[in-house]
Amino acid sequence: MIPLLEAKPGRPRTSLLQERLAARFHQRQVQLLQAVQQAAVAIRRRYRSLAGPIAELASRVGLVGLASLRRRIEQLLGQARQALQDQLIPLGLLGYRTAGQAVLDALPAEWLPVFAGLAAAKAKLPVREATVPEPQQPAWQVRYDWEPIVRGAIRGQKAKEFVQSLLFPPPKEEQVTDWLISAPPGGLSWQERLRRWEEPVRQAMFNDLVHGLVAGENVDGLRARLERWTDGLAYKAQRIARTEGCRVAERAGRSAFQGMGGMLQGLQIVAVMDEWTRPHHAARNGRIYWQGPDGLYRDERGELLPDLPDEPNCRCMTIPVLRPPPEWAQNPAAMAAFQTATGQLIPDPASYQQWWQQASEREQMTAVGVRRWQTVRDLLQKEPIPRKPEWADFIDPEGRLLPIETLQAETPQERAERLAKVDLRIAQRKALFQAVASTGIPTPLQPGHPAHLFFQGPEAMEREIQRMVQEYQKKFALSPEEKSRRRHFDRRAQKQILSASEVREELLRRADAAERALKAARRPWLEIDWPPRYQRELHKALYEIETRCKQQAREDIVRTMMLPPKYRTRFKVEGTFQEDIGKAANEASRFVGAITNKTKVAQKKVIIEENPRLVPGGGAYYPRQGKVAYHGTTSADTFAHELGHHLQYWIPGLNETALKWGKKVTRGSCKIDSGRVDSMRKRWSYLQRTDGRKWLSDYMGRVDDDDQMWEIVSEGIEFLFKEPEKVAREDPELFELLLTGIR
Repeated sequence: MIPLLEAKPGRPRTSLLQERLAARFHQRQVQLLQAVQQAAVAIRRRYRSLAGPIAELASRVGLVGLASLRRRIEQLLGQARQALQDQLIPLGLLGYRTAGQAVLDALPAEWLPVFAGLAAAKAKLPVREATVPEPQQPAWQVRYDWEPIVRGAIRGQKAKEFVQSLLFPPPKEEQVTDWLISAPPGGLSWQERLRRWEEPVRQAMFNDLVHGLVAGENVDGLRARLERWTDGLAYKAQRIARTEGCRVAERAGRSAFQGMGGMLQGLQIVAVMDEWTRPHHAARNGRIYWQGPDGLYRDERGELLPDLPDEPNCRCMTIPVLRPPPEWAQNPAAMAAFQTATGQLIPDPASYQQWWQQASEREQMTAVGVRRWQTVRDLLQKEPIPRKPEWADFIDPEGRLLPIETLQAETPQERAERLAKVDLRIAQRKALFQAVASTGIPTPLQPGHPAHLFFQGPEAMEREIQRMVQEYQKKFALSPEEKSRRRHFDRRAQKQILSASEVREELLRRADAAERALKAARRPWLEIDWPPRYQRELHKALYEIETRCKQQAREDIVRTMMLPPKYRTRFKVEGTFQEDIGKAANEASRFVGAITNKTKVAQKKVIIEENPRLVPGGGAYYPRQGKVAYHGTTSADTFAHELGHHLQYWIPGLNETALKWGKKVTRGSCKIDSGRVDSMRKRWSYLQRTDGRKWLSDYMGRVDDDDQMWEIVSEGIEFLFKEPEKVAREDPELFELLLTGIR
């Protein structure tokens, strides 16, 4: 690993680049394995289908046509072999193309100019302005000049495509065929192995057909005799397709690596580490085979690189070990990016996390194993908040896949602790790689670097979250002078009935202060991406602070409107209703009672009753009975509105004052159809204001058939309940009218 932090002496570590390459090639292997499986299934179907046409031909020609029958069997088997080859050739092309993509995806984008220069030198191309390929010209015949990439004028995906077109030009057809049919060292080609299996099977099929014809069997009987043989061939052909599909893709990848010329110094074996991996294949995971002067690859013991796969269904692969650019040779920090030690190679978990978000469920299952994926999925569905599996759910803090038994035995608490450590390890990998990419060479992470926190463990992250939360909370604190001033106002308000204008002034002062504090107290800006788990924890804590501060600000604002306790009205709420309805009704009645002088209200009992004829969530008030009706789930806002009607009818003179004011502010206005219906499903109209202001809501200006306005008080009380600062700021005359009338 790049020594950005102090490492334990004597412990060989692979470089970040090699870990990232391993991850990219694992993801490539997932894509290849799915393509191989599709090809294998198609071949299996092809071989199983042979029984039908052979049986039909045998039934038609009978015993006299045995010679033609033998030839036809050989012909059909030959066609099946050709179909197998036709299925495998695209896998070679796919393996070649994805090998080049994986290499370039693993490299930091900032390194492309350096590698573009090396690529140009390797191809002996002059470094001049880039040429644009002609539309119909094959990519391998296009000549590219690299000066714009070297100086950084061409970046990103376009630069990557330029580099790939030169380093990894599409292979020729005969090259792909050679990858496919060449026998492994000391062994037989797959065609020879398949023919050896076919010889006895073909003779057995022919013998069985003869016996069936002698016995006078029909087509179904003959087909039944053949199916046991074709099923056996289908199984062997399918296994060959899986193994040889991986082999041709592996050979294609190694051929692609050769295109990097002097940049390639070795190949490293990477095993797919899951429950199906052979122990001796797991043991060689990470072993490096260095390229010798003879072009062959040998490990430290002198053993040659095996031709993979070297056993049936083997999924091992090789990844390139790159040589650093010459200009970095004298820079120890730069060379550290390429210091690759033989050992247990663990793919970069940060690369997997990024890939996992875009991968399909089938790809995810291929990457970790079907049983392991299903086990984790089932465990996560039992959590309080079910969620889909993530890459971190499958690995330990070192990035290794966990056994199924370990995952099943893990308690929710143990899983949470492990995931916290895994998230930090992924963040560490990201930070280290970003440090490499940002300057082109590794940059030491000093204690002051924001990412340094990731290397200090979960406890350090929790302490940092607590520190940031405390700092954030301080931003909402009132100054000592403001606290003293508010206490003085609250003491006066507890002893005497203050004027509506004084209340309004204090209310707006507190509302403005809360708004300024919220705008000024911006959430802490993270200089680098934190692990998602800790980001969620931090933002949840910050959100809780904001919520508490908003609630406290609202309580402070509402407190300005409250009367001294001895003057407050206690409404007697009666009725049979559900708990949530009672909670909403009591919340509204406590507020309206706290701002209403009990000496002014003639009727303090309010009956709550459900009326199914109302629209769901709606309310209505019946003054004769002092009854508030509701239907379904009804909010406290609605109950505050209906209690406003109660005040309108049971405080003498309040409604008359409101009507007089309403006529004044709408003088000369015409009725406007709202296009909506009220809680009684009745369409309503309203008057616009002509005094230069707007209603807090159009419903406040509603008029009945006699052009009377009955919603001014009720809507006003509702807005005092949910947005008192809006009433005080946008309609000060209405604010003082209401408070004066009810206080």
